[in-house]
Amino acid sequence: MKFRFIFVLLGSVACTSLDAEKNDVESNFFVGIQNDVLVYEGSITKSSNLAVFQAFEKSKEKPKKLIISSSGGEIGAGMDLGEWIHSNKLNIEIKNLCLSSCANYVLPAGNIKYLHKDTILMWHGSAWQKQWDTTDSDESFYSSYLPKMRKREAAFYHRIGVDNLITVYGHNEMTMWDKLKSLFGKDLIGWDYSLDDLERFGISKIILIDNHWDWREYQPKARNAIKRITLKKNYSFMLHRFET
Repeated sequence: MKFRFIFVLLGSVACTSLDAEKNDVESNFFVGIQNDVLVYEGSITKSSNLAVFQAFEKSKEKPKKLIISSSGGEIGAGMDLGEWIHSNKLNIEIKNLCLSSCANYVLPAGNIKYLHKDTILMWHGSAWQKQWDTTDSDESFYSSYLPKMRKREAAFYHRIGVDNLITVYGHNEMTMWDKLKSLFGKDLIGWDYSLDDLERFGISKIILIDNHWDWREYQPKARNAIKRITLKKNYSFMLHRFET
């Protein structure tokens, strides 16, 4: 079954300079242990998950941190990794980028989260988004797969104490101008949040390795593809916001 997230206000995922960043991650992937630290590079997949799980189990001295750089992956695989990180109380360090399922399920699952000054974070939807590109999917996507993933996702966020609105909040905050940008080759592929707003969603214990975080300054070619979304003042934190 093939399917992918779509950025519902703009219709499709754009080809931007961010793709080059993603390709660098995928072409240099490594999953395992280096210098007594777990390393996870590349797309989040069941096979890569299994590799990192096995490396952890076989190690005599259990690593306490996972370093990850990923453009994301399938929802179920993302939650498998996030649940495992949370169960083992691992700290995480995000190098280069953490997009899609990585931002949804890995970032919030970590105990302490370490960010570099140029770490790119990006959300663009989840199991609870309203629209999907299911051109190549069969009927079981809506009847079986999606309800299962939505129930699991709601339970995951409740378990880690994070408002699962974080994954879809940006969909309703895009403007008409954001839509029109696609006509000029400046498509948005998603959004990010400030550290203060991440904490309002329930994502805390973030440590800045370089004492600041401003990836737009250090990776300017990607900044037009990801919009900074600001939480409204009347936003109210809620656990288990979505449920089936």
